[in-house]
Amino acid sequence: MRRLLGPEELKLWLFDRRTPFNVVVAAQLTGCLEAAALHHAVARLQSAHPLLYLRIETHGRPRFITAPISSTLLEIQTRTDDDHWRRVLEQELNRRLPVAEGPLLRLTLLQGADAVDLILCVSHAAADALGVFTLLRDLLTLLAGGEIAPRLPMPAFEELIPAEAFGAADSATLRDGWWRRQTGERLAAIDWDDLAERLPFVGETRVIADVLAPETTAKLIARCREEQTTVHGALSAAVLLALVNEPAEVACTHSVSLRQSVAPPFGDEVGLCLSRLLTRHRITLDTDFWALARNVRHQITAAMQSGEPFDRTLETIRALAPGGRLETGPESVATLTNPGLISLGPHYGLLQLRSAISAGTVMVEGPVISTATVAGRLTWLFTWPAAWSRADKAGLLSRRAIERLRHAVAES
Repeated sequence: MRRLLGPEELKLWLFDRRTPFNVVVAAQLTGCLEAAALHHAVARLQSAHPLLYLRIETHGRPRFITAPISSTLLEIQTRTDDDHWRRVLEQELNRRLPVAEGPLLRLTLLQGADAVDLILCVSHAAADALGVFTLLRDLLTLLAGGEIAPRLPMPAFEELIPAEAFGAADSATLRDGWWRRQTGERLAAIDWDDLAERLPFVGETRVIADVLAPETTAKLIARCREEQTTVHGALSAAVLLALVNEPAEVACTHSVSLRQSVAPPFGDEVGLCLSRLLTRHRITLDTDFWALARNVRHQITAAMQSGEPFDRTLETIRALAPGGRLETGPESVATLTNPGLISLGPHYGLLQLRSAISAGTVMVEGPVISTATVAGRLTWLFTWPAAWSRADKAGLLSRRAIERLRHAVAES
């Protein structure tokens, strides 16, 4: 494999030059896992996934290159307590991967007597959360003695976007122009170090974790159906009402997957295939929780139909053109990322999956709330940059949002 980075991949690679920019998935399991078994499974995982043989060439125009990498970075620690995984996850969000040399994955095993935790850290330029969950699923399948199919290298998802998906009038010209510039010399003239240095520095990422019990998760899903909204809509309402305590017009950023919007669909491949969109809301002292959740769902559905996430990608293309300027993102109260229901079973040989969660390094000035539903539990990570103006209240705000959610589910 030897291909140039696409626009979103290139943007995230630039962020990584400013501060480590990773996506991390942590899985908590019961049972015993021997280090030798993990080493063997990781070697088989690497042979099946092109990502695990890649590095990012940093001279001239950045590109993914298949490289002879001896092994995935695997670290083994003794599990000290039930919160050990969260501390390691936070460390991995702030710890640089050797992207220029490879590999693009680092794996940590926290080994206990009757419980283990697996933390997978991948360069965000190479994968999104759904892709890393695929790596986790394949690894657990191998640990259980199963087989996995070899994967094919993925193109930049922008190559697969139908021209009619964009809302902007100049969409086709911009998209096609980007690929022509990629194969020409204009991008070679960009000073990548200078561009990265002009990005805002937001500080290290901090993490608070929580989880909903299976019973509460099931009630949440059922209540959302009754209220004609989505779990993501309910999560967004909980966050907005927890963070905004006075009447205000606010915006919320949502990370959205484009895997089913490209042709052919991206499926569960390991790669980067996401964008973002904004919803805007009027919050008052008597804002109804479920009405707000429905409004979030309505705005997201309308934005997807109008091509807004693809237009955000066009903004990245414009910014990366010579003379453009990269920004970390639009101003909003918070960012929500929710890959939804993850297809991971509860049993993998002698291991039983209790829960799993993903998060990315925070590159905006406010909090990012990352959730996923795995093994019947909705897992919650409230992440924020250390320099956030409300950092001293992060724990309170996270608990307030969770309580808003639980109360809304419980009320008749």
